This record gives sequence, C-alpha cells and structure tokens, in this order.
Amino acid sequence: MSTEYSNEFDPGVGLPPRRNWIFRAIVAVVGLVILAGAAGFVLLNYSHLFDPAPAAQLPISVNVEEAVSPDDFKAFQQDVAAKLEAVQQAAADQQADLKKLTDQVSAMAAKLDSLQTPAAAPPARPPVVAMTKRPAAAKKPASTISVGGAPLPPQTRQ
Repeated sequence: MSTEYSNEFDPGVGLPPRRNWIFRAIVAVVGLVILAGAAGFVLLNYSHLFDPAPAAQLPISVNVEEAVSPDDFKAFQQDVAAKLEAVQQAAADQQADLKKLTDQVSAMAAKLDSLQTPAAAPPARPPVVAMTKRPAAAKKPASTISVGGAPLPPQTRQ
C-alpha cells in the first residue's frame, strides 16, 4: 500500500511542518483582538472624535468690561451682607442646637450607666475569724521522770 502512494509524491518537495498552522492561528487571533479594540474605541468615543476644537466654540468677541452703576453695586453689597448675616445666624443656631443635643446625649449616657450598674450594696465586712489559742509552752519538769520504763541517763549537777 505504501508503494502505491509513494509514486504520487515528488521526493524533492517536502510537506510544511505541523507547527506552521499554530503560528498562523495566533497571528489571526491577535489581529482580531486589535481590530475589536479599535472598533470598541471608535464606538465609545464616536461623538468626541468629530467635535470641533474648543477654541472654535468660543465667541469671537468677548466683552470683559461691563459697566456697573454705583447704585447697583451698593444694592448688591447690601444684599450680600444680609445673606452673610443670615448664614452666620443660622450657623450660631446650629451650634446652640448641637450643644443642647450633646448635653442631652451625655445625660442619657449617665442615666444608662447608672441603670446598668447594680445597686451599691453596703461594703461587706471582712469575715470574723476566731482567734486560735496558742498552746502553752510545755513545762519542763524539775527533775527527769522516766515515762515508759526506759532507764534515765545519769544527771549531771551543776
């Protein structure tokens, strides 16, 4: 069987190595990832890609100086002063309320602590311990007495 097919192939032409298709597949996958990333970028930023430059959006002539009459400025100044005074008064009221609330919270905490601790019992007296008598020192007899029948050692007189 191998002899029949051997005539069909030219011995000078070799087959490409098997690893060539793996390289091609990796290149194709990387190309698709790059293409998908570019398409995603364009889709997400489509509205920003064709915006005119920010400088083109500004009006050509900008009038920086505006004339304000002294009466208008005085009215504006009084309005701002009244609003500032109102804000200062509101801040002072809030501080007073905060102080009152903190005092109430501390009073409640003190009450809670007093309720959680058991009633103070009178201090316990230390237990009364009976004094034990010390045994009196054994009296030495004036002379030696034999108890139990053993002979006594000779006594030396001094």
